[in-house]
Amino acid sequence: MIHCLHGSAGCHTNWDLFEKSLGEEINSIDLWSLFESDKQVTLREAGRLVAKQATDGDLLMGYSMGGRIALHSLLFSPEKWRGAIIIAANPGIADGHKERKARDEEWAQLAETNWEAFLKHWNEQPLLTSPHGVSMTFQNPSSEKSAKVARSFRDWSLGRQFDLRPDLPKITCPVLWLTGTKDEKFSAIAKDSVSRIPGGRMISVPNASHRLPWQQPDSFARIVKDFVELSSPF
Repeated sequence: MIHCLHGSAGCHTNWDLFEKSLGEEINSIDLWSLFESDKQVTLREAGRLVAKQATDGDLLMGYSMGGRIALHSLLFSPEKWRGAIIIAANPGIADGHKERKARDEEWAQLAETNWEAFLKHWNEQPLLTSPHGVSMTFQNPSSEKSAKVARSFRDWSLGRQFDLRPDLPKITCPVLWLTGTKDEKFSAIAKDSVSRIPGGRMISVPNASHRLPWQQPDSFARIVKDFVELSSPF
């Protein structure tokens, strides 16, 4: 089974497009369900909760914010996973934490007070050009859902995360790190990150940017299916 983690402002149904094309059953995890109480849920705790849902020998896949959570899960329980696919994720920043927290607080406040404006500005970011035919975010969320999205910008801000790069060598399973060729920032991050993981390798998907699975779904599915077959215990 592949446990799939969505990105910021996204939803678990983003993965429905790949339900039958990855070569293995998928479990699309609703990350917003991890906010079950008012208690702060750190990225590290989110990674632990994801690992608890898996069985030994499962695969893990995370996109963007979900990729950060996936890295925490791999580090929390490295022996559980037989492999992982990390997509356009950032394992941490060396400085600028205060500024990043302030920027994410602005996103949080906008999500709470004006979802339409939040959605407009979020999707207008150059790397997040919307893929044809796939809704990446909630169009008319409940107040509870938008509040959870806002919480993620606070609790799961990159500004609150420890820089995981020094810990990446502790990941023992094979890791496939994917980026789009048009996503220069995250391609550079991926190149540095896989150099630190003993079983890490990187593939850049042509004609794709940050939302590469949904911008190039056929190429993405083929790459993941090949990885699944190579990592099969049978």
